Amino acid sequence: MAVDLHIHSTASDGAYDAAALVRMCASEGLTALAIADHDSVEAVDAARAEAARIAGPRLIPAVELSARAADGRSIHVLGYHIDPASDALLGFLAEQRAERLRRAERMVASLASAGYAVTMDSVIAHANGGSVGRTHVALALVEHGAVPSIGAAFTHLIGRGRPHYVPKEVPDAGTAIEALHAANGLAVLAHPAVSGVVDLVEPLARQGLDGVEAYHAQHDHEQRLALAELAARLGLVATGGSDFHGHPGDTARLGAGGAPDSVVADLAARLESRTRTTQEA
Repeated sequence: MAVDLHIHSTASDGAYDAAALVRMCASEGLTALAIADHDSVEAVDAARAEAARIAGPRLIPAVELSARAADGRSIHVLGYHIDPASDALLGFLAEQRAERLRRAERMVASLASAGYAVTMDSVIAHANGGSVGRTHVALALVEHGAVPSIGAAFTHLIGRGRPHYVPKEVPDAGTAIEALHAANGLAVLAHPAVSGVVDLVEPLARQGLDGVEAYHAQHDHEQRLALAELAARLGLVATGGSDFHGHPGDTARLGAGGAPDSVVADLAARLESRTRTTQEA
């Protein structure tokens, strides 16, 4: 059996809605899943309802936040077992989504000034009410014939270091971790080897980080082992997932990453320990 604790839905930049993803995970034989959308928990209730309806995989409420490290590097922080109704979290996420929209507007303006036929109306249409991201800008570029694929849009135009890349204004890592803890959740550093931030695991652990995404689909075997060992040494949970989006050209499949079933129990134990510590403080 397998688990997948890093999936994206149409509530952010994924291709499938929450209910469809739950059914897909069930058909793949997964025992647990987490839809971790960017700055959005809108998929949680629908996923939970569908999982109950089909007696499917266990659903862990999740979210993915963007943040910056002390040295300015970009990181992503996954939140697990968060309360999706937390007023504090919902307010935090609303501001992050507003910044995502402002960033998309700046990116579209840059592209338009260079002669690319892309509009915010098209970007928003592709977001379909979800949290706006660069994938939606890429989809708009594909729609208007500017590039042949989402991958090409990132490689040539809007990826980091490309001419029309625009950074987001994001909170510092400590603030992101605190926001997840305030929503009764756990904070896990996403795909550290892919992001080139393995060296940040230890300092982030001192800021309250609860886990490391060791078993990411884009981590090779050696990276997974090394990150799992690092997590164990620091007393952190080693989690994992596919980072599945489902768009044409995406290579990750549901269940990829090889995270063991024990990750679910490890997260639950960490949550119980954190809750107990908080109550005793």
